Amino acid sequence: MIPILFDKSANPKTIVNSNNMGLGRLNECIKATVTEERNGLYELEIEYPVNGVHFSEINYNSWIKAKPFVNGDVQLFRVYKISKPINGICTINAEHVSYLLSYAVTTVRRWGQGSNPPVIDCSDALDLLISRVLTDEYVGDGSMAFQFQNLHSSVATEFITDRAKSMREYLLGPEGSLLAVYGDSEYEFNNFSVKLYDAEGVNARGHDNGVRIQYGQNMLNLKAEISDQDIVTGFYPYIIVDIPDDPDRGWHNQFMMQDINYYNTTDSPFVMNPAAQAAYPYLRRIVSLNLKDFDRWKNVDFVPGTYVIQGLTVQDFYDCVDQYIEAHPETALPHKSIDVSFVDLSSTTEYKNVQPLEAINLCDIVTVVYKEWQVDAKFKVVKTEYNVLEERYNNITLGALRKTLN
Repeated sequence: MIPILFDKSANPKTIVNSNNMGLGRLNECIKATVTEERNGLYELEIEYPVNGVHFSEINYNSWIKAKPFVNGDVQLFRVYKISKPINGICTINAEHVSYLLSYAVTTVRRWGQGSNPPVIDCSDALDLLISRVLTDEYVGDGSMAFQFQNLHSSVATEFITDRAKSMREYLLGPEGSLLAVYGDSEYEFNNFSVKLYDAEGVNARGHDNGVRIQYGQNMLNLKAEISDQDIVTGFYPYIIVDIPDDPDRGWHNQFMMQDINYYNTTDSPFVMNPAAQAAYPYLRRIVSLNLKDFDRWKNVDFVPGTYVIQGLTVQDFYDCVDQYIEAHPETALPHKSIDVSFVDLSSTTEYKNVQPLEAINLCDIVTVVYKEWQVDAKFKVVKTEYNVLEERYNNITLGALRKTLN
């Protein structure tokens, strides 16, 4: 596909909903690449000559339409950076239209004494955020231009909106966002449509369509990176519980395993990670772990006349840490990611039975076979680089699946 240029004054919603050709196609485009990361970057980069027909019309905030993958809808991108020419070629960077949610600020809701944040599921939290967005010219004229849909399975928990943040930050931010509060999930941004999926299962964004990438068939190059930066050999678990009738203690109390020594004995305040210890016998990496989000601590009673949790045992701490380790295998095993360059050979006679690789989409699951490195495992597609002009992937990055590392 040849990218299509639109004037910066054009209404982005109108551009998406029409077949208008705007200012015209960027036919002299030398290179056009769309890069999308799982729950992250979504950008278009173009190399265009200064003597191109439309060069003088490309400005900051101009709009460009381009295809992000073979079977995908054409997406809209906003120009935010134009480099100085080098040898008569300029690099133009544009961000996906969904970045406009960075300019949609949500109102603040504070909870005073005697009131608490709402305990709601992800769908209700999303509705709450939408109701508190202050719309502006970028997002809509009095109503939200974006449409949201939640397909993420979640349990009800406290969702706090006590800080003024952009809608995008509440969707994807590292703290207090839907992503952070309701667990591992995956977004799909399709122009003005935003969908939130489970990371695994029937409601996941990606699928396992049986695609295999194998050296000697359709793999050109493979670069693997293995990192142990998330390895943890032990945890220092603690739990903070609310004590609403105890203002002198700051309305909460903190419990560690050594606090139970009055009732039970424990040799250490730490819970060790056996798999990590076995793999890294000379490494000692202890981190604190707040267990407040585990069901065990949702409703607790105190020993009469004390601030000690009724029935609290050392095993409670061990059980919660074990659950955490099971859900976060990267704490016990090195994190693996693979960059794969490949070619679609399925159209040739020799490889006519090879699964077409261009059917791969972000968050899909593929099988990588590279016997020389003893690699034969399933990986999730966590990043794609798509060649808009040639309508094929330049590169995909695969990340290890949870619960399948071995």
